[in-house]
Amino acid sequence: MPDESDAYLTDWPALWRSVPEDVREQVRNRWKTSPPRPGTVDVQDWRIVWDAAPQELREELRNRWYDQQHLPFEGNHPLTAAELREIISESKASFLTWKPSQWILTIFFIWIALLVAADMWQSKLRYVIWYGTEWDGVTIDAKPHDCDWLAAPLGEKNCNYYPQVQVRKTSTDKNSGRPVVTFDGGKTWDYNDGPNPVKAGTQVHVGWQKVTE
Repeated sequence: MPDESDAYLTDWPALWRSVPEDVREQVRNRWKTSPPRPGTVDVQDWRIVWDAAPQELREELRNRWYDQQHLPFEGNHPLTAAELREIISESKASFLTWKPSQWILTIFFIWIALLVAADMWQSKLRYVIWYGTEWDGVTIDAKPHDCDWLAAPLGEKNCNYYPQVQVRKTSTDKNSGRPVVTFDGGKTWDYNDGPNPVKAGTQVHVGWQKVTE
């Protein structure tokens, strides 16, 4: 007769411990007239305990069974394959029964994740890696926030700011030996020995252009 210490089934002990004492007493009373075979749990006993188990535990077990695609039992068991599929398949559409608060939190976290991803794409580290320059070779202007939805007054502003990237590369003219600089990826070169020469190496400057949409 199974109790809290038995492990005839992989997940039976966790289910058994999770239900109230009156439910366990109901199952024990059933065992007095119809004891289960060693190493198994009767279908009706399983159903009684399963229905009384906390929703969080049942969802955890469903997801594990579905993800691992294995039977939750060790050895012989009285549940048919059809009954097991019925239990496991409930996890596939569990999101359809989410409460409004769960949907709101999910959408909120997705929104935060997208904002973080956008900020990372325009980060200094990304430009350093992308253009193969030094950390101090990248300058990024502060992005204005007057187009943000949360900027006063609250609401859609029908505008946005897009990055404008200027890459400056320096080199030396082979004929004259004078330092030169390009602002268009090497298509054209200008001498770089005037009163304000561009710093040697690759310099990346990121500004912001406001676009009305």
